[in-house]
Amino acid sequence: MHFKARDLVSLGVFSAVYLVLYFAINMLASLTPLLQPLTSFATIVICGIVFMLFRARVRSTGMVALMALLLGLLTLLLGHHVITMATALVAGVAAEIVIAAKRASPGVSDVLGYAFFSLWSAGAILPLLFLREDTIAQVRAQMGNAYADTYAGLMTPGVVLAMVASYFVAGLLGGLLGRKMLAKHFVKAGLA
Repeated sequence: MHFKARDLVSLGVFSAVYLVLYFAINMLASLTPLLQPLTSFATIVICGIVFMLFRARVRSTGMVALMALLLGLLTLLLGHHVITMATALVAGVAAEIVIAAKRASPGVSDVLGYAFFSLWSAGAILPLLFLREDTIAQVRAQMGNAYADTYAGLMTPGVVLAMVASYFVAGLLGGLLGRKMLAKHFVKAGLA
């Protein structure tokens, strides 16, 4: 892996933009936990634009995995569970493998790579499968009893697994949206 200084600067900038969008959209779920599946899905779709612009500007091998790890680390520092780091590592490496395969066109491998990359954010909800009581207690302390009761009722293991699967689908849609936005706006503007 050989990175240029420009690649590392781009990594920082695009990770910051991705993270701001990630938290801004997901913050809507603080209104009611019923929005959680929708905001998670929408976040991944919208952040596909950022990811595709990142891929257009940075083609170095390993940068997607580094972006996933950086996002995992930053969300860990902002209160997510350590499982997020593990999912970020797995998702980042899987995305790198898919992108490097390039059996199809680079655009197709980038879209599929983003679908795998998007699974990094599953670390935010996977504790509900393994550490359910602790996770619900943390939600109760932060958001109150009514919110936590609704959250616990909604976020069953089946819903959590369905949400993880939906992250992959959202990644495909976000990748396609990002590719379309690249072609329609960013290439013409000279940004990609």
